[in-house]
Amino acid sequence: MSELPPQVIELRTPNFVLRTLQPGDEGPALESWTLDPIVAEMMNAELKTWSIERQRSFFATGLSRRDRRFIGIFPAGSAVPIGVFIIKLHVSKGTFVISTLIGDRNWRGKNVTTECADQIYRLMFVNHSFWKAKANILPSNKAMLWLLSRGPWKREGRLHQHLRNSATGERMDVLVFGLLKPDWQEHLTRLGQSPDGAAV
Repeated sequence: MSELPPQVIELRTPNFVLRTLQPGDEGPALESWTLDPIVAEMMNAELKTWSIERQRSFFATGLSRRDRRFIGIFPAGSAVPIGVFIIKLHVSKGTFVISTLIGDRNWRGKNVTTECADQIYRLMFVNHSFWKAKANILPSNKAMLWLLSRGPWKREGRLHQHLRNSATGERMDVLVFGLLKPDWQEHLTRLGQSPDGAAV
């Protein structure tokens, strides 16, 4: 039986701290995130500067909703997030939808998601007994599609004209990927790891 993860989360990797975003984490460094069309669409935000007030409201929403977790990605020793994992929880089904955003362009292509994602999967699959993760990816997000193709995720379908581009009005397809807990565990075993992070 799946259980809700705590409202406030903190995880660590060799190079990053993953922790719940809270009011107080907002700042000017994040204002440009939603000027990126892919990020804006994934956050259901307008294609304009992400104001301090809107950042604070977004973070507060993650703390107030039982079915949402907004986990910031912080370089070790930094108080400024470079990205966020957005997790939508479906406890009764044992599933969750995960979105990964690297808002700071300077950190893209540096294996941030590769290093951090397994800590999120351990939290959800091992600690809280979820069974499946789902990800919705825009076909234009080539970097994320390449990343998923190298791991245990499987493409499960295509939602035709599922989203509308807020800037152009164009309808866009969404690709649906799924990750089952046993497939993730098998993938870790092939890499010489166990689900709890220890070497095997």
